[in-house]
Amino acid sequence: MSTISVRAPRLKSVLRAFVAEAEASALRVRDARHLVDLKRDHSLRVMALASRLLEIHKVEPYEIGIVAALLHDVGRFSQFEQYRTFRDAVSIDHGAAGAALLAASSLLDAFSASEQDAIRCIVSLHNRRVLPVLDPPWDLLLHAVRDADKLDIVRVVLSALEKGEVDSTVTLGLRTEPGVSPGVLQTLCRGEAPDYGQLVFVDDFKLFLAAWSACLSFQESRRIFARRRYLQRIWTLLPQTPPIAELFERFADVLRS
Repeated sequence: MSTISVRAPRLKSVLRAFVAEAEASALRVRDARHLVDLKRDHSLRVMALASRLLEIHKVEPYEIGIVAALLHDVGRFSQFEQYRTFRDAVSIDHGAAGAALLAASSLLDAFSASEQDAIRCIVSLHNRRVLPVLDPPWDLLLHAVRDADKLDIVRVVLSALEKGEVDSTVTLGLRTEPGVSPGVLQTLCRGEAPDYGQLVFVDDFKLFLAAWSACLSFQESRRIFARRRYLQRIWTLLPQTPPIAELFERFADVLRS
């Protein structure tokens, strides 16, 4: 954290305000505060992962990327308070909600108007199914935040599944009985990314997360995915049918490339 702070001198005040916002939200939801804490801790890890990606791949402006990474899920707090879910398909677009919150608050007052626009843009777009093309350097910052977000979401969900301590909010309220939706499998077999709205079963979600291995933007992101053995760990939690085995071999080829 100290290294990040040196390279991002305005981060300290944003971080303090972010943690305070998370705590206020946690107090409002009371018995479900562990889920708000989960999103707070996720955001802190995404910031650390984004810092690693930006450093290794020498992407600038570093500070804007780090602050956007920290705030990428700031819309999750109001989403959960109002709807008691993290599933955008049945509530609100949390990226758009986060950007709107930032526009209405003083959280980014230390940044110039153009820097604020960039941070809000990244927050607004990070969860889109297909990312729009942005001008440099904002395109690389957006992809770094998105990669970092994906890497930690897989970590959070896998950890819960492997421990058998799954809160339905973490798995988006999906059906827990074994099963893979034909539409999800067909979409993946075409080399396309399913939409969250297509997911019916938790097994669909596992496949969805495994498919992220093939759409990470940075080489270091793929290295982290491989080092943490995410693909192998997800494979052990799925029905090991020939179509799924073929998909996983394709995903593994991308990680090896």
